[in-house]
Amino acid sequence: MNFSLKRMLYVLALLLLLGAAVILLRTMMFNSPPEKVGSPLVVKDSLSYSIERFQGALRIPTVSNNVYDSTDFYSFERFGVYLSQVYPMLGKQLDSFRVNKYGLVYRWKGKDPSLKPYLFTAHYDVVPVQEATRHLWTHAPFGAEIADGKIYSRGTLDDKCSVISLLEAVKMHVDSGFVPKRDIYLAFGHDEECGGRNGALQIAQYFKSKEIEFEAVFDEGGVVTVKGTGGIDADLALVGIAEKGNANVSVKVKKAGGHSSMPASVTALGAASQIITNLESNQFEPRIIPPVKNMLSNVCHTMGFAAKMAVANSEIFEPVLLKVLTEKPSTNAMVRTTTAMTMISGSSAPNVLPQEVVFVGNFRVLPGESVEDVITHVKKAAEGFDAEVTLLQGNEPSAISPSNTRSIELLKANIEKYYPNALMTPYLTMASTDSRHYYIVSDNVYRFMPAQLTEKEQALMHGIDEYISIDNFKRMIFFYKDFMEMLD
Repeated sequence: MNFSLKRMLYVLALLLLLGAAVILLRTMMFNSPPEKVGSPLVVKDSLSYSIERFQGALRIPTVSNNVYDSTDFYSFERFGVYLSQVYPMLGKQLDSFRVNKYGLVYRWKGKDPSLKPYLFTAHYDVVPVQEATRHLWTHAPFGAEIADGKIYSRGTLDDKCSVISLLEAVKMHVDSGFVPKRDIYLAFGHDEECGGRNGALQIAQYFKSKEIEFEAVFDEGGVVTVKGTGGIDADLALVGIAEKGNANVSVKVKKAGGHSSMPASVTALGAASQIITNLESNQFEPRIIPPVKNMLSNVCHTMGFAAKMAVANSEIFEPVLLKVLTEKPSTNAMVRTTTAMTMISGSSAPNVLPQEVVFVGNFRVLPGESVEDVITHVKKAAEGFDAEVTLLQGNEPSAISPSNTRSIELLKANIEKYYPNALMTPYLTMASTDSRHYYIVSDNVYRFMPAQLTEKEQALMHGIDEYISIDNFKRMIFFYKDFMEMLD
């Protein structure tokens, strides 16, 4: 081996060692939050009257309907009347008005009208209970029964707990004579489960027309998780600073029909299957967007040295990170626009070839991509087939709210008081919420419900035997009470 080749190998080895040293040094210096200790704050007050008012709200079946005009609006009217009866402050100490008949808005005047107000929003519509599963409920779906320290009913978690805990918090303050520094608005939508177009969107547009802009908006979204959830070795308080968009796209595939005894080489159903295969095997490219990067930076130290090293040196290891993240459905959804085939229809008989097959895909759109990108993607997958691509419904991804505002710092401080065990981190909300409609009146939109839920409890939203623990409900009331007092 000649001298120049040896020198080149020495230099290469030295560079590799230096590179490894830099990677290790950056990993060691990577800022890891201190380990959280403690337990959730326990509210000792029985709050029996608060629980009774909550039960009354749960017993009104405010079920939203995708066909808006088919909604049972009588139940929604009953709900609004019920609130005014059990919370006499509404219309007295708080200004009360409606938007689009059933959107409920309340204004609690503060001491300084020159300051931007705060908005707390929630929704009081619930998803239906499927008749096919009603017999599986161990408690009546709208009975609001209490058993083993839990309140069972549709809407306990999603989202009447937020509506009532907010009102209970305000009631406590009004009864004590407390007046906030800024105006505080409450806005309760009535069709969040169907997209919020007749509720939250109309309310947001009302605020816009009145030139009301908010310092911050607080809605449902993230919760406090339990150690071990999603493989994270810590309790997390997840505060959503952005949410994915949503697109339902139908594809109609046409082919000659007829009797199944003489099929063509490719039938309409076969062609539809090929398009579906194209979509599932050619997914959107994964990307790590800022909310996800923030979350990974906050939690990587709980996932072992290798994960911490990959995040600390993400510009080098991003391909590895993405490969790992895309292997699990829960983390795959954090880094790409997801593709899910959900519906398909063909012929009405087993021996009849359909002349057309229609299938529907649901796409959850990552910020940075658009509903139009989804349509283009589907059309590309359908090239070469007689196929008609139609957008049935679509919502663009939300903007990304800043994670360094005064509002989120106050939220963090209150989380640390009530959940000293939890590490607060910004994150990307996968589901659609009413909050996305409020970006027209605030840049600072945050999604957090102050309840600690196990994975099983989180799965109860929209599920059988939905419940909230009484401890969580009471903690939510006092969390909001203290938070409203902190806002300056």
